Amino acid sequence: MNVFKGCIIQCDENNSVAKYLVEHDGKIVFVGNKLDDEYSMYPVTDLENKAIMPSFVNPYYQISKEGISVLSFSKFYLDTVNLQLTNGISFCNYILESDFLIPGTSNDFHANFCTLFSSEKKKSRRDENQVFVVDMGQIQDSNVQELEIAHKLGKQIFIHVDSDSYFDMAVSTLSKILSDSKNNEIGHTIVVDSSIHDVDFKSCRKFNIGIILKNDFSKDFYFPIGNCIRSNVLLSFALEKMPYEYLLNSILSADDSLKTSLFEIFRCLTYNSAKICHAENYVGSLEKGKFADFVILNQSPYACDKEKLSDIKIEKVFIKGNEMSVLNQSAISALISGVFKRK
Repeated sequence: MNVFKGCIIQCDENNSVAKYLVEHDGKIVFVGNKLDDEYSMYPVTDLENKAIMPSFVNPYYQISKEGISVLSFSKFYLDTVNLQLTNGISFCNYILESDFLIPGTSNDFHANFCTLFSSEKKKSRRDENQVFVVDMGQIQDSNVQELEIAHKLGKQIFIHVDSDSYFDMAVSTLSKILSDSKNNEIGHTIVVDSSIHDVDFKSCRKFNIGIILKNDFSKDFYFPIGNCIRSNVLLSFALEKMPYEYLLNSILSADDSLKTSLFEIFRCLTYNSAKICHAENYVGSLEKGKFADFVILNQSPYACDKEKLSDIKIEKVFIKGNEMSVLNQSAISALISGVFKRK
């Protein structure tokens, strides 16, 4: 039984900040502002000026068959796990392009492995853990038919786009498929690979189409993150290479299309990402019954100036209540360096 006292940032839908969190057998058994009597007999870890928030979730990491052999995949996978743990990530949604042997892991890291769906393979109809991935620029009539088959079989669809026109086409394609269906809860998602400027989010909201930003986030990158969030569209980030400056700029921005809040950014990195992975019932927020997956920050982000958020560091990472080994580096530097970059 572990009892923590301090700033507990839950990242739930109410933007709750609690005073106590209790973990037992890898699960959160209590979170609130007044500790229940049944837990008062246990030692309390006082965080003082530090804070706890959910560990991060990466909703999309596609592993290309190029450059990685089936035999070398196990080592590659373990390397990525170690790097992710260092950066406060406890869950990754791997998209496999080849028939890799799924490795085991010696820690509690949450790895969800998805293989590419193809209607030509009979086994695809039986394998539930498959997704359909396609570039919008390469979609032809045959691809649309396969998209429809994938949807009918309950497969999650990811469409990559790299322009405003392709984004609109992706929304239109998915909207047509979903408008003729009674099942809009699969979580089809558009993966944005480059700047998008003029976006109508109404259809995304109507048909529960999610959005993942996956880019090098250079100075020229633009996406109306503020408009997206205010439209109640499920927005997330692939944590492959995400500079904190981009997020900080969106918090401080005077441009309404970009401006967002610290809480909304946290939700994108945690709960929203978990929901895209269909894992929101056990990770992504600090709530009773979920896994005790969280990070301890060296100071509360709600107690410092926004301009100094880059000084916040990840001190410890817990997965299922177990402390993982991490480096005491800046959470910002971790994101900037690209959490999946191989040394």
